[in-house]
Amino acid sequence: LSLKLTASVVVGTALCVGYYFLSRKEKKKKAIGIVVACTGFGKFRGVSDNPTEVIVKKLPAYLKANPLDDHRIFIDRCKVLEVSAEACKKVLDELRESCFEPTDYLRIWLHLGVDTSSKNFKLETSAWNEADFRCPDESNWQPSHEPISKDCDIKKSLNSRLPLSKLASKLRTLGFAVSTSNDPGRFVCNYTYYYSLSSCVRESENSIFIHCPPFEVVPEARQLAFVRSFMLIAASELCA
Repeated sequence: LSLKLTASVVVGTALCVGYYFLSRKEKKKKAIGIVVACTGFGKFRGVSDNPTEVIVKKLPAYLKANPLDDHRIFIDRCKVLEVSAEACKKVLDELRESCFEPTDYLRIWLHLGVDTSSKNFKLETSAWNEADFRCPDESNWQPSHEPISKDCDIKKSLNSRLPLSKLASKLRTLGFAVSTSNDPGRFVCNYTYYYSLSSCVRESENSIFIHCPPFEVVPEARQLAFVRSFMLIAASELCA
């Protein structure tokens, strides 16, 4: 498994450096729309029913019943990921190769994960180049203080280029309990987010990870409404 993971971490120095400079490059113009690929997670140790699996599976039908009413938003993927570092990288690579990439649109990789102790939604601003799993993932891998990318310092972080503080503020005006966070943990959520961000080397794409509370705290229907509202607000901020 170690060899497989090493071989699959092809992000390397070039992507780390590329993302570093891209994150500081000022955009010349707004996109004409956003294309969203949405992912959630399946079960893992201690969480037999992951709410983000339900959200991602039900999102297409929910949006059909509750249309976005914004022609600038296009959703081309809703995918449930296995809670496994190796599986997540494999699926994200496959999605990247197959996803629709229209000209002048902004690609957003919208990743959802559960925080069983949270009382609100958390827009994660950063991902860290450290894998330190509190328990084995679903492939039975449990790294301890290992870098995700061997070519970058373990203390390195990557930041979403989306205006998350502004998005969180607007979501709060709609009545959602939401905050920003710079600590997505060091489990598969962070691993997936770091890999996703490091792959966003083009100006026309970006990634965001949102930690969702359990359904016992925020019911399913409200969480689906939150994801819908996030996309609408993102389009209003990022599109011409």
